[in-house]
Amino acid sequence: MGRIAVVGGSNVDIQGFPINHLTLGDSNPGRIVITPGGVGRNVAENAARMGSEVRLISAFGDDEGAALLVKSLSDAGVDISASCVLDDHRSSSYLCILDESGRLHVAVSDMELAAEITPELVERGREAIEWSSVCVIDANLPSATIDHICRSFPARRVLLDSVSEAKAPRAAGSLGRLYAIKPNRREAEVLTGVSIRSDDDLPRAAERLHGQGITAVFISLGARGLRRRRSQRERGRRRDDGGHRDGHCGGSESRGHCKKRGCGRRDRHGIGAAGQSGNRWSRRFPARRPPFRSGMVRSAPSCAAACPGCASRSPYAKLSSDIKKS
Repeated sequence: MGRIAVVGGSNVDIQGFPINHLTLGDSNPGRIVITPGGVGRNVAENAARMGSEVRLISAFGDDEGAALLVKSLSDAGVDISASCVLDDHRSSSYLCILDESGRLHVAVSDMELAAEITPELVERGREAIEWSSVCVIDANLPSATIDHICRSFPARRVLLDSVSEAKAPRAAGSLGRLYAIKPNRREAEVLTGVSIRSDDDLPRAAERLHGQGITAVFISLGARGLRRRRSQRERGRRRDDGGHRDGHCGGSESRGHCKKRGCGRRDRHGIGAAGQSGNRWSRRFPARRPPFRSGMVRSAPSCAAACPGCASRSPYAKLSSDIKKS
């Protein structure tokens, strides 16, 4: 069974959905959904539900939101013994307002608690990372923590989800020590300086990241799926191995959409074992057509939690066996 360590943010997602047309500057009748979220937490839960052993290093407050987050992880079988609970701190939260078609209009992210995931906390949880075969981190972490993980665990493949355009630069000084990275288009532009105006520009951005030393690059295209590219050196090495399909965790964003009538949930898995041979720039995991537009929320609720059958239908599911081999 695969062993995955995750170091990243955990937050409560608060999503507002209007019943009718969204009218800005006015009160809109609708519904409000509160779910556990956070990039790191989502990765941990979904990987555990796919059958991997997962240990999470994160920070929790001491309020009702923290109880919701801890319960969701406990139910999924995630080990959080290396995480910390901080007295007199509120839980991190993410608030978003969507329109009637599911498109994001505005969001506010309160992730100050992630600043407490310091190099010292990582050191206290060192055994969790040394126990793992791969370590997934997100850009909610302070730059010093990202750098510390990349420098202190050279024997581990470190995978980064760059989270947002505003937070991606936190990892800029550590790119050369990452095994894989999963930015979206805007995050890739920030990290590479390449203007991505069409799909033809994606290989240039990926090559710029490869030039920093990153082996696997996954660029999310939202509702259009994901683009993956490996470095020339890695592709050559795999061809020398007879084209063996390498099971590696790609920090990829794949979306699992529930086919259950009226569900409408989606996963931001944030990590996948790519496990594919591919000697060219390739498109992987095209998103299925959801009832709402895919990519509307940065930290979406776990579909698998409510609909166990979703896990086996997700593009992520077929990759879990490759994690187990790593």
